[in-house]
Amino acid sequence: MINIIVPNYNHQTYLPDVINGMIDQVTAQWRLLLYNDDPAVDIKDLRLIDGRIHTFADQMNKGQSTRFNQGIKDSNGEFKSDWVCFMGADDIAMSWKLNTILDTHWHDPDADVIYTDAVQLCGNHKREYIKSRTFEIEDLKKANFIVASTVAVKAEFAKDVLFDEDIVYGEDWLWYHKLYLAGARFKYVPIPTIYYRDYTSNIKVRYGVEWIEQKKQLWHKIQELYK
Repeated sequence: MINIIVPNYNHQTYLPDVINGMIDQVTAQWRLLLYNDDPAVDIKDLRLIDGRIHTFADQMNKGQSTRFNQGIKDSNGEFKSDWVCFMGADDIAMSWKLNTILDTHWHDPDADVIYTDAVQLCGNHKREYIKSRTFEIEDLKKANFIVASTVAVKAEFAKDVLFDEDIVYGEDWLWYHKLYLAGARFKYVPIPTIYYRDYTSNIKVRYGVEWIEQKKQLWHKIQELYK
């Protein structure tokens, strides 16, 4: 069983794409856990579309990292699963996404983290192929080359390595380092499994002095893990 964890904030117009991407999967072994982080909208009735969709709402805005952690905990509790995936509410899974995880695990059962390539949907109606690379920790220290929405992690492993909830940018990059230091074995599969949009981000600051400072602070926080 694979749980797909999706926080929603101001992206309700894209949720039908997320749901269609799941329904089109070539395997039925999935649950979609939708965590509403936007008190201004109500998504609970999306459960009527498919019995594998589960929605959660507490009328609070807690942030993406908190919702990811909530999904990890639920995936080791009431909604027990073998794997967890993390997607934005504006991402679209290719129909072979989940089967790729299951097939990779079948051939390499020791892998704790599986990630792939992706296709970026640009605001000018063009597409860009985002190719990752074989995992090398020294390369990951320099820059994040893993597209977050392609990642799958063994649920039991993830429960002991949660996201830092005070990080609003680059929380996935920091998390990969924490997984590595906890002993996770990473496996790269060089095929695309996700479409993701580059023009719908909820991050308020993406350029300028403040953006550069956030990146610098994150880089230093990652380096501190290895001291």
